[in-house]
Amino acid sequence: MQDFLETWGNAADLDEAALNQLGNHLGRASEVLDRISKVDSSGLGNQQSALGLEAVVNFDGSYTVKSKAWEASFPASRSLFDILPDWHHSDIEAAFFEMRKADSPPARLVVCRGDNSTDDCMVLIYAGNQSSGELTSSFHIRLLRSAWSQRLSMYFSTQHGLSTAELSVFELFVKGLSNQTIAQHLGKSQETIRTQSKAIYAKIGVSGREAAVRFALHLQFMLPLDPTATSKALKQLESEVITVQGYKIGITRKGMLSGKPFILLHGIVSGYEFGATFEEELRRANLCAICVERPGYGRSDNPKTTETILDEWLTIFPALLDALGLEQSCLVTHASGATYVAATLAQHPKRTGRGICISAGMPNFDGVSHKKHPVSHRFLYWCLRNSPESLGFYFKAYAAYLSRGDNYNKLIMANYARNPSDCKVLEDRAHVNCVIAGYKLLERPKMMGLRGDLISLWQDMERWKKITASPQPHAHLHHIWGAKDQMISLEASQAYCDSHSFTSWSILEGGGHLLPFSHPQQIVHRIARMVHDAPDWAAQ
Repeated sequence: MQDFLETWGNAADLDEAALNQLGNHLGRASEVLDRISKVDSSGLGNQQSALGLEAVVNFDGSYTVKSKAWEASFPASRSLFDILPDWHHSDIEAAFFEMRKADSPPARLVVCRGDNSTDDCMVLIYAGNQSSGELTSSFHIRLLRSAWSQRLSMYFSTQHGLSTAELSVFELFVKGLSNQTIAQHLGKSQETIRTQSKAIYAKIGVSGREAAVRFALHLQFMLPLDPTATSKALKQLESEVITVQGYKIGITRKGMLSGKPFILLHGIVSGYEFGATFEEELRRANLCAICVERPGYGRSDNPKTTETILDEWLTIFPALLDALGLEQSCLVTHASGATYVAATLAQHPKRTGRGICISAGMPNFDGVSHKKHPVSHRFLYWCLRNSPESLGFYFKAYAAYLSRGDNYNKLIMANYARNPSDCKVLEDRAHVNCVIAGYKLLERPKMMGLRGDLISLWQDMERWKKITASPQPHAHLHHIWGAKDQMISLEASQAYCDSHSFTSWSILEGGGHLLPFSHPQQIVHRIARMVHDAPDWAAQ
């Protein structure tokens, strides 16, 4: 069986290296197909096109028509091997045999060569809903002639804004050509190709060439032929809105839709957006992150006090799991979300059991480690743990108190923009100087009223400190911090963990708020071990 894709009409133009490279992309077809595992396959093939031939094929070769295009092309026959007499039956039979095994990947691609080039065809074979440990006796198959089509050009042009030049490069990517070959084919330098490649990745929101090719093949093989319908199908697969106890909650899924699910509560970095590489690692680890916008974080139904926010979340959580069809779920959060996760572990240990807080987070109800700091410093810590936007908003509101000659206000407003990548300024000494200026600002006499409000906010957390002070059965929260985080004291954070029996910690090199971007593989590995119930998941 040939585990690589040869493009229709252009196979002679591809060298062995190009075919092997494209084979590597298709070797990860299971990752692509898992993204659409929740879609009813009967709705995918109803297209009046030869590119949409689809049927369900049994192990003996008999099949059930799933598309009008197939029925129009082969109306009389009921055996795959009867209608494809010149194809490599042994290759298809071998693929069927291998895919019947319980541990087989859910998809295989077979390239069938006929006596004439016009008889060449690609057969994508993928299993239906396969339960663990059960043999598969029937498969869905799709027949296509090319890895690229006008449909893909229209989709990437209209939905992602790719230019004609970028589409030309992208098409050759999908067909498996190297940068050198593409440069020769288009009469451009390799540097130009690399520049256009980066633009393509940025526009379609992927981490690199491999992810871009898999995305294109995903569309070509599996989704509706109409570009608008394709875009709609992708959005439906990734997000939904559910109603829980009167609240509408937006749910976005990242990673593999059919992977092991866990709840991801967003924190400091623009919600749950940890970058394309982070999501790629989730797919590799067979994980599905169900991203939830926690109450009180920029929502229209934002409660008045922090205590009310926590009460609301703890009340909603069991109903949220029920709505998602989950009996239990691990929790992952970032920075200030540690308050919610710690309280949830304490209140609902049987439905959670364990959680991870990524980067610089300790529950806000722990005021002990900050008592030695002035209230102004504690407020800065609180802002940094909650949101760079909240700190930016604060400085904008009190910009009048800053001297116009020192440019601190301009620097702060520029550094705390809404783009998650702007959090990189946390490693910049000039930015730290701006925060120091903020300390000085808070010490001014006119800020006394605000400081009083902040003290009451910290007092709201006292009862949650009591709730989580005692050990809970089967509850554990692991913190991952950055060794070079300039804003949160690692000593204070470690002291917090040492004082609570249900916590542990580990350190990664780098700035705390950037860990999901700088160390996605290590963090996802830790999450995977937790979600898949590895006994040593919290080991340092």
